[in-house]
Amino acid sequence: MVSLPLFYVYAVMLVLSGVTMLAFGIGGFGQRVGARVAEALFGTDFLGYGVYLLFFFTGGEFRMFFYAFVAPVLAVFHLVRARRHAAPPARPAPPAAFAQPAFPTQPAAYPTPAAGSWTPPAAPHTPPAPHTPPWFTPANGSVPATAPLGTPQPPRQARRTGSSTSL
Repeated sequence: MVSLPLFYVYAVMLVLSGVTMLAFGIGGFGQRVGARVAEALFGTDFLGYGVYLLFFFTGGEFRMFFYAFVAPVLAVFHLVRARRHAAPPARPAPPAAFAQPAFPTQPAAYPTPAAGSWTPPAAPHTPPAPHTPPWFTPANGSVPATAPLGTPQPPRQARRTGSSTSL
């Protein structure tokens, strides 16, 4: 004897299993025809028996098929495995309007100057170093207190911030 709540849980699970199996059978999802037909048949059976138990059953004995709970799990497993092993669909070639342009080719060899005809370029003009006052020490970038009053201060050097470690 089965309790009434368990009976309703079983009947609703049958309906849900049937709908799931029918969806997998009808949708296909990359499965072979034999698997789709089997899932559609089992789904129809589960859905029909669940509807019968919920709406037309008046009492007495009924059979509990535990396969109804395992079948949707197996169907999902089989569906995932079938999709993994299915070959990906071939991508069509892009239209000619979207084709990649041909890359220009480089000449076979670049001309080289004759031996001895090359001269190195002249060194760029470098301005003379600015005169630094004797009391200015570039190491610390500050002017000591002994600088005469009214003497313009030299430009400050940019300070480095951040970590002192280097890679």
